[in-house]
Amino acid sequence: MITHEIGVSEMLKEIFCINNDEDLILSDDFETENLEFLKVKDSAYKKMIEYLKNSNSFSFDIFLAINTTLAYGHHPSELDLEIEKYITKYIDNFIEEIGSIKDLNRYLNKESVQNYESVVVNKISYDLIKNIITLSLYHSRLYKDEHIYGVQNLLLNLSKYSHEKFSRWFLTTNRNDLKVIFIDATLNFMGSVDSFSESNIDSEIPFVRAFSKTIFYNIDRNLKLPNMQKYFYDLSSNEENMYFVLYYFSNRVFDLKNQNSLNELNDEIKKASRYLNYLNEDILKEFLRYINISVAYGLVDEIQDNNLKIELFTVCFKNLESKIELEKFVSNHTIEEANILGNILLNVDETNVNDFFKQFNEFVKAMQEPYYVYRFHNQWDKQISILTHYLIAIFIYFSEKKDNKYLEYKDKLIEVKKNFIHTNDNYIEEILKQIV
Repeated sequence: MITHEIGVSEMLKEIFCINNDEDLILSDDFETENLEFLKVKDSAYKKMIEYLKNSNSFSFDIFLAINTTLAYGHHPSELDLEIEKYITKYIDNFIEEIGSIKDLNRYLNKESVQNYESVVVNKISYDLIKNIITLSLYHSRLYKDEHIYGVQNLLLNLSKYSHEKFSRWFLTTNRNDLKVIFIDATLNFMGSVDSFSESNIDSEIPFVRAFSKTIFYNIDRNLKLPNMQKYFYDLSSNEENMYFVLYYFSNRVFDLKNQNSLNELNDEIKKASRYLNYLNEDILKEFLRYINISVAYGLVDEIQDNNLKIELFTVCFKNLESKIELEKFVSNHTIEEANILGNILLNVDETNVNDFFKQFNEFVKAMQEPYYVYRFHNQWDKQISILTHYLIAIFIYFSEKKDNKYLEYKDKLIEVKKNFIHTNDNYIEEILKQIV
């Protein structure tokens, strides 16, 4: 209800000489049968424009109320111009007064506030980008019953017309209620790219900067935004933008068995090559939770710095090795991972290679202990699965080196599983037949 919002009563008295709800309903400047469905007419907006033009003093409440009316009608562009002038003239007053707005948490859903607070952070990360996309696609209902249109429009306009000073306030204030209202309003205006300035790509606020880049560089196609003719590879090369490049790849679907899709992946990896020297262990570890290991392998393989490549292949190697050791079954997906592991073995240092073969032999030795299968029957399927995946990697490794030493490891696996049944026996037998 418009009359319940901050400053509206004062604005109605000052600009329209309206002192009570009955006068408002009867006013020629507003179209309404009751206060729930009020519409602001053009004549009312003209009076607001004149007020802003002629005002020689600052009134926070009245200006806040004018921002409230933007949700109740189609205002003329001239009002936007006067709003911009007013903010430019009194920005220091706004920054000083904005904290005086009463606590608004009573209007907000606690659970939704927690969701929005996930993007109130001090640096760009994968989780920030992911949370922004999630909130963009699946809005949490922030308000309980009544919206606070004046506050949300005021925050948007302060950000739009004086972003530098607004950013300083945003980064230093402890008013999380105002922060989440701004974030919700920003995400709600996402569909209209014009409402969110491309200049905010350089914002000091990580959320604004990340959101703006996500929009203008088509980082996630699920948003289905208008084609801005910009893509991830148009971002400047720096460590922060590495997160956006990797996020792009983590949310693209490639059919690695389809040659056209594979060619598309290789083409896009080449476009990303100039960012890859900014990749480091911490960023890669974060993204390996989400990105397809085949895509991660392709990206690391494209790195020109050989020392960095070995370092990051080691990260991929340890990540993939630990995942395979959790697999109880053999599947097309895990076989693909084992193939990648074999290719990574060719790119890591000798210590990691030797440790890998040592681990295989230790698994075999343990499983050759008397009554192992009876004592540890719950582990049997898992251990055979691990050895099968390791063998695939070993086959890739030695085949590339034109060495048939992999046959020794094949014989060890056959000996270990002899006379015992594995859940994936048929599958494993087909794999063993191909390793010749």
